[in-house]
Formats: sequence, C-alpha cells, structure tokens
Amino acid sequence: MNQGPFDYSDGKNYILTSGAGIGPINTVAPLLFNLDYAGVISLDEALKKIFKHYKLEQWRMRGKIGRNWGTSQKEFKTHATEIVELFDPPLRVFDQKVYDKYEEKVYSRSINARRAYNALNPLALRAEAFLEKDLEENSGCYCLLNFYNGETTAYVGQAKDIRKRLKEHKKRSFKLYSFINVKKEDLDQLECALFHFVNQKYRVNEKHPPIKGGACEFCTLGLEY
Repeated sequence: MNQGPFDYSDGKNYILTSGAGIGPINTVAPLLFNLDYAGVISLDEALKKIFKHYKLEQWRMRGKIGRNWGTSQKEFKTHATEIVELFDPPLRVFDQKVYDKYEEKVYSRSINARRAYNALNPLALRAEAFLEKDLEENSGCYCLLNFYNGETTAYVGQAKDIRKRLKEHKKRSFKLYSFINVKKEDLDQLECALFHFVNQKYRVNEKHPPIKGGACEFCTLGLEY
C-alpha cells in the first residue's frame, strides 16, 4: 500500500488523515468492528474493498475525494453510508423508494418514521453477541439480519419483553441487529414503520403486523408493502 498519506512530509498532500477523510472512516469504524466480530466480513477484507474502490490517489488534496468531501457531520454520515454500499452481502435493507413516497405525502415525518429510518441505517447495526449488553428496557422493536448463500434476509418485530423475545430469535441464529426501545403504546406503529420501510426483497415477514385499536399510519397513506 502507498504510504504517502501517512508519510510525515507527503501526508499533508492527502485528506485521508485530515478531518474530511478521518470523519467518514471513524463514522463507519464501529460497523466494521461489528461486521468482523459477527463473522460477516473481516476487517482486512472490508479495508481492501474500501481502498480498492477509493484509490489512494483520490484522497489527494486535488483528487476526486479531496475536492468534494467536506467536514460536516452530515457529510461524514453520507460518505460512511456510501462506504457501506461496497460490502457484500448487502447491509442496506431500507427501501428508499417507499420512504420517498412517504415523505411526499406528509408535512413532517412522524416520530416512528424517524425512529425506523435511523434503525435501518446500516451504521446502526450491531453484532448479535452484544445483544444482552444493549437491552436495558422492557419493550421495543427490532430488525434482525442474517445471510444465507450470499443473500441478505431481514426480520422485523416487536416485543413487550424484548429481552425474552430476542433470546428466542437468538436461538434461530442471526448475525446482526438493530433495535429501538419505545413505550408499549408506540410498539404497533413503530413495527409498522419498520415493516413498510424494509425492502420486500429482503424482508422475511409476509403478513402486515396487527394493530390494536387503530390503523397503520403508513397504510392510510397508501404505501405499498
């Protein structure tokens, strides 16, 4: 590997070790750790994929990245998400088209739509081994990811006792997860948000989640699933 970006004299000519370069790398780093820990993709393999796509010359001050990447937190997250797209099998199960239709139909996003949007960002994924440490509340919704023969599958659900429910899922073996702790009265609508926003080609759930004493916010807007 070209050591230019890490050379004392030549390093100043690259943004790889400046805020614009380190920001996205630091943002994606926790996910890289979780992917390696879960056995989905090793850290070495992930780094090879990143620098095969983003060649070191692009990180020069006048290179493609050097000219275009900024230092805002929003850009860090945007470019970190772009990096995630390089990995295989796919980690992004979010259906952007359905979400775009949702945003066209509402004045402002509901809190459950925002929660689902954040939970389905690949950067929120954790290795299943850390499940027990993450669970502190009694109720919540979750998205579980697994990989068979290079294909990604996603399952969404809810539980009033999420610790008990996810232990049951753990017996079925999944690799990655994200979850949102919410009050019991928000469980139905949040589960519906996850159900609608997970791309159908990845989603294991076929039946729409039941709702007690109300209607699905997303079905009333005519969003398909």
